[in-house]
Amino acid sequence: MAIEGINYEWKSYPITTDTGYQIMMFRITADPTGSPLTPTKGPMLLVHGMFSDPTDFFSRTDETTPALPVQLAMAGYDVWIGCTRGRSNTLDHATIDQTDAEGKFNYWNFSFEEVGREDINSMVDNIIADRNQVDECNKVTIVTHSTGANSALVAASDSSLQLSSKVGKIINLAPCLSINIEKFWLPVRDLESIRAFYNALDQYNITDLFG
Repeated sequence: MAIEGINYEWKSYPITTDTGYQIMMFRITADPTGSPLTPTKGPMLLVHGMFSDPTDFFSRTDETTPALPVQLAMAGYDVWIGCTRGRSNTLDHATIDQTDAEGKFNYWNFSFEEVGREDINSMVDNIIADRNQVDECNKVTIVTHSTGANSALVAASDSSLQLSSKVGKIINLAPCLSINIEKFWLPVRDLESIRAFYNALDQYNITDLFG
């Protein structure tokens, strides 16, 4: 199947997290002629932000220039694009019924922290498991955009996930550095999480983490 707007081919990988969220990854698999790609470099996972989705990585102002995922594939990387919970392709859950108010509250009762610890970690594990079927996997490089950076750094800071054994580096594009709480609307739990996160960064003077 072709990715909308380009003629490279891709394959979808459905994933169910440990807490039942049904998320997705997309992998570029073939060039415009249909020839399978044979990456010469390691796997690279692209992760979108809170109010974005995987298609944003294909947006560009110059239509004659290949989109970022295509450029990375052309450079020899094994390109995967993550789609975290709550996007149009990932609104399902293994056990939560969203047909009533309580179900919807239970589904949406998460923040960027769970996206990092559960969604991103599950994606990394699945990439490594898939690649290990044919070869020894190099460590995954994660490229994030906006609040995807927050999620990835939460996962990296959770020692129980041992992300350092699976991820070589995290590259943050336009990371979310500050939020105007008065103008930025989110459900209450997300607001509390965001306040606590940025207060902790400020308290310990670790904002250079996002550099």
